[in-house]
Amino acid sequence: MSYWKQQKQLLKNRSFQFYLYSSIAGTFASGLAYIVMIWMILHFHPSINATLLGMILFWLPSLFLSPYFGALADHHDRKQLIIVAESIRAIMFVVFGLLLLYEPKLWVIYLLLVLSGCFAALYKPLLPAFVHELVPEEQLVYANANINTAYELGNIIGRGIITVAVLTVLGTYEALFMIAALYVISALTMIPVKRHHIQKTATQLNKMGFIKRIGDGYRYLFSNKRLLLYAWIQALILMTLMAAPVLVGPYVKTILHAGSKIFGVSEAVISTGAILGAFSWTYLAHRISKERCLAIASVLAGLSYITLGTTAVLGNALIAFLVLGFSFGSFALIMSSVQMLTDKAYQGRVQAAIGVAVTVVFILFSVFLYGFDKNYSAQHAFMLLTFVCLLVFIGVIAAGKLK
Repeated sequence: MSYWKQQKQLLKNRSFQFYLYSSIAGTFASGLAYIVMIWMILHFHPSINATLLGMILFWLPSLFLSPYFGALADHHDRKQLIIVAESIRAIMFVVFGLLLLYEPKLWVIYLLLVLSGCFAALYKPLLPAFVHELVPEEQLVYANANINTAYELGNIIGRGIITVAVLTVLGTYEALFMIAALYVISALTMIPVKRHHIQKTATQLNKMGFIKRIGDGYRYLFSNKRLLLYAWIQALILMTLMAAPVLVGPYVKTILHAGSKIFGVSEAVISTGAILGAFSWTYLAHRISKERCLAIASVLAGLSYITLGTTAVLGNALIAFLVLGFSFGSFALIMSSVQMLTDKAYQGRVQAAIGVAVTVVFILFSVFLYGFDKNYSAQHAFMLLTFVCLLVFIGVIAAGKLK
């Protein structure tokens, strides 16, 4: 079946449509929350260290909770977990919105980041596993590409248009109530979603303890060399996806010497590139192999990081952000490869293991930069990420030879 016929067939799936609506509303909220929280931190301390500390606090829960949540995602109803989590997030942002209105302290923002990180630890293994319940295996690449597009569209509007509009009409702290409302919409649009590809293995898993289930997931991953290699590639790409947006704020403020509007525009440009890339790389994968697409994407990402590491000109930076975002659009290819190589019963635990690996590397990366506060800038961090792109390139070449 051709690329466009596959897309048309997928988008006729009403449950998948509602899941996309939920994803867009959720990423509107997450995109707005990201800009608001980062900018609040920079308001108190305009340095890369203050931002890095916030991101370390955000990702630290993933290190400890992802294995547990991965087993949880393989054990409990994934749709219910998403609805409950989005509802709790809405309540959380209302509470913190009220708290920050009367107690605008940096530690309150850091606490909000820690709690938000707990939800990130849940979603990393939960969402990829849930997609497997919505579509058949042959549509996973297209489903992931569309979900990534919805995610980036949400980021463009959430980090760009909505951020500028909300912060113009409302204050920074009042914006947290808008974030809560968007999470409510995300939860409500999940209710009509129906699943047609659930594998009946939950009853067997119910008899196992959580610790045993987590260990079983790691044994499954490490016993499959091909899956392990692809998982490491996904982890490295995810590492760059996590690190780059964190560095944009300090880069815009300290290197480009610009304000929150340019910050929002820069994030929106990255997301625009990712939307273009999501469709382009999925289409190209029909013409050439996924591995070749991923290799080309890693080269483009590396060149973008080198540009960002050496320029302080806004125009050059925006072009680099666009190309970088375009390379990020290839993430659907590696994620679908890992999903297809993983048994449905282990989807959550394999994604959780990848999440733990990414979190460890990201925290070490952040701590390294944090320890060299005055000697390193956002540009040095971008240059370090070129090394990660090189590792991705080497891994993809090796993966292509295993086929």
